[in-house]
Amino acid sequence: MNERIKRLSSKKELQDKVEDYMFQGYEIEDEFDDRAVLVNKTYGSLLGHILVFIFTAWFTFGLGNLIYLAYALKKQSKRITFKVSEDE
Repeated sequence: MNERIKRLSSKKELQDKVEDYMFQGYEIEDEFDDRAVLVNKTYGSLLGHILVFIFTAWFTFGLGNLIYLAYALKKQSKRITFKVSEDE
């Protein structure tokens, strides 16, 4: 999973960033007073699912698509952590 950490200077900036990213399709995974973790899940591409189905459906009974889904959720989703660092 792609993970980034961004440091912010105030709680107001944290709130603004969370709202901005939620508007872009991210979901809140964890939220605390001085930290928020947002995730943008991906379920794999339609073409990817079609190809996996064509090449594996006859011997995996669709299990290949579930494995591809789990792979996409784990490896292709994006996670961003925002932290307030009041070091002033």
